[in-house]
Amino acid sequence: MKQTLLIAILLITISSNLLSSELEHFALSIGYNGLNESNSFQGARINGDIQIDYIDFNAVSVAIQSDGTKIKISSNGIISLAGGLGIYLGSNFKDSSKTTFLNPIGTVLKTLLTLQMLTNPTIKTALIKDKLDIIYSLKTDYYFLYEDSRIYCEGVLGLRGRIDNVGLEANLGIPFTNGYVKDKTPYFGARMFYFL
Repeated sequence: MKQTLLIAILLITISSNLLSSELEHFALSIGYNGLNESNSFQGARINGDIQIDYIDFNAVSVAIQSDGTKIKISSNGIISLAGGLGIYLGSNFKDSSKTTFLNPIGTVLKTLLTLQMLTNPTIKTALIKDKLDIIYSLKTDYYFLYEDSRIYCEGVLGLRGRIDNVGLEANLGIPFTNGYVKDKTPYFGARMFYFL
């Protein structure tokens, strides 16, 4: 019980600091996770990343994977929407009589967003400042809305180039769990970015 409480306090503290910090950039991206060695479709992602110095946190994400017959859609988008609602509740009802009721709900919802962000970080090492980076990512997709619920997690190593507001990334994905993919074979993928 004490460990759970400590983790909850840590998540709430991190979420409030991250979500209230001044943000350098926000980037939208679409990624194709390529084909693995058995030519199976790995999946794809649409992301919204908060960029702070040398680390990105994935605040918005919708991922898809194929189980061979059907496309499965991740629940990450629902987690992101819940977190956005938590931020809205926290910022719009501070000086209201509704505060005592809505603040705990907002805090719980922001904590869900923190879970999304902390399980989807990207560390960047600049080769050419604001132009070319080596990236190291952890990507976690939650598929909770299916009878055979799964969590898919992978490490990503890539090279990301940027010209003005547009970026391209080539990467190697290394699955840690299967998700709905039949094997955990590494794959080559790509992402396209638009930096706001």
